[in-house]
Amino acid sequence: MTTSVAIRIRGRVQGVGYRPFVWRLADRFKILGSVCNDSRGVSINATGALLSDFIEALRTSAPPMARVASIEVCDCEPITAENFQIIPSRSSDLDITVTPDLATCAECRAEIFNTQNFRYRYHATNCTNCGPRFSIINSAPYDRENTSMSKFTMCDLCSHQYSDVFDRRFHAQPLACEACGPKLWLEPAAMVDPILDAVNIIKRGGILGVKGVGGYHLLVDALDQAAIQRLRDFKKRPSKPMALMGKETDIRRYGLPSNGDLELLNDPAAPIVLIPRSDRGLAPNIAPNQFYLGWMLPYTALHHMLVEEFDGPLVVTSGNVSGFPQVISTDEARRVLVSLTDAVIHHDREIVRRLDDSVEINTPQG
Repeated sequence: MTTSVAIRIRGRVQGVGYRPFVWRLADRFKILGSVCNDSRGVSINATGALLSDFIEALRTSAPPMARVASIEVCDCEPITAENFQIIPSRSSDLDITVTPDLATCAECRAEIFNTQNFRYRYHATNCTNCGPRFSIINSAPYDRENTSMSKFTMCDLCSHQYSDVFDRRFHAQPLACEACGPKLWLEPAAMVDPILDAVNIIKRGGILGVKGVGGYHLLVDALDQAAIQRLRDFKKRPSKPMALMGKETDIRRYGLPSNGDLELLNDPAAPIVLIPRSDRGLAPNIAPNQFYLGWMLPYTALHHMLVEEFDGPLVVTSGNVSGFPQVISTDEARRVLVSLTDAVIHHDREIVRRLDDSVEINTPQG
């Protein structure tokens, strides 16, 4: 008689495509049973002639963004399923590692710049391999109804991708497009296009507020000393170093990154990386008397579009006055940031959890 087992996977296994990964392994090894999320991780019930091969594949492979802490296997009551299914999540006491928000992947980045793709220039483009996670979750397990995406009903195209186990957007909880997802707008209202008008404000020496995934930020031209000084005056931040965002070509031009620095910059967690400065033309008041500058790559579809359109380095700092927390809600932004900015880009997906950008420095190995 074929053994039936219950398998418990713990670690960072929600929001990273782990259930589709398990389904594909089950299909490959002719396994019957089910997989689901619960508040302790991922739960699998499985049976089949190749069960040992299935379990070994679980141990030796996983989706790129997953971090498996443990795999526990025990015998269970005989399973009589006729196929393998992804079943609805189960709730219990919270005991999971919530996946952090992940930088836009290469495939989604290509889509937002592809005029033939229906997500062309869509600011909230994401898939199973990227996009918001921790910043939108209200409760475990990590399912759409437990996130701030619950108010957005998927259109037919998004729903088809969400339901297709072979699609990279299968069970991508923040999945959306222009037709059904969060909307973007500029205040004061854009005359032409929110992205183009916002970039023109920066080019004219203005300060732009931007609602990101974990809070609002303030952006100015990194070559414009007067704009940076105005930003410092508004934030009451006279000398503290400010972070920079740009394309890799900007970072190579204005900094002296090592290969290790570039590897860190491209990490899906999208850290700020401290990189030695070069002597080329950045404004001197970005980080007075500092040898290292904090750089990051664009990490959301919106930031990619802003950086691509601006075509140069940007100063990016938290949207707040010194001593106060970063603004995360639209209403608060309208109260607090109006005196700090010339315009603000908003979107209507709620930020549940405030996120600060992490700072990394690459230490050469001796």
